[in-house]
Amino acid sequence: MSDSSVTSTSYNSSNKKFVLKNANSSIIELISSQQAIEELQKTDDYIANFSQFDLESRVNVSSPTIQDYIKFITQQILTWDEESSQAMTSCIEFINRTCLEQLSLLTYPPQIYVVLTNGKDENNAAYCRNESVIVMPLRIVLGRNISQIFAHELFHIWSKWHTNLTIRDELYASIGYHKIPVEKSIEFPASLQKIKMTNPDAPFVLKYYIELEKVGDQSGKKYKCT
Repeated sequence: MSDSSVTSTSYNSSNKKFVLKNANSSIIELISSQQAIEELQKTDDYIANFSQFDLESRVNVSSPTIQDYIKFITQQILTWDEESSQAMTSCIEFINRTCLEQLSLLTYPPQIYVVLTNGKDENNAAYCRNESVIVMPLRIVLGRNISQIFAHELFHIWSKWHTNLTIRDELYASIGYHKIPVEKSIEFPASLQKIKMTNPDAPFVLKYYIELEKVGDQSGKKYKCT
């Protein structure tokens, strides 16, 4: 196997591990069955910030609860088969080869888990859970944009990892997003709390702001938006 290739080790028919060529050589593992269920059952910032709308828009039952949601998402987990595993192998190999210089500067969690679903959990969108789990719908895994989407999710994993919080703030600031100081923190309006839509890749709201101007406004007034 060439130096640019991905290193993988199988320990059963549905589980593979890969070495990401980042600064700390993180292990990416494809998980299914009970292992995947246990990861998705964990209460993280995403689930902890759920609104009633989040539950109702995802779970088709009357007055859904967090437990209903957890039961629902675990029912969407698929087993990695040869085709889907090979697609991820090619994806990670491509990222290791084409992003080697960038990866060498990045620290990730030591272990990153990837769960395959049928897509019904988040309307066929890929997303992150906990600090080290990426959920990939089958449609994306077998699609043409798998590498771009997986790299996007890897960024979210990187940005959440505790060693990267300071540089994350600096990175956001470089494109105009500034962290709201703790002493000036903003609370989400109570009147909107029940209909808030939570993004699994960015479950915290009102943490950063950007200054914008209205189109056509000649006054030059800037608005702080979050």
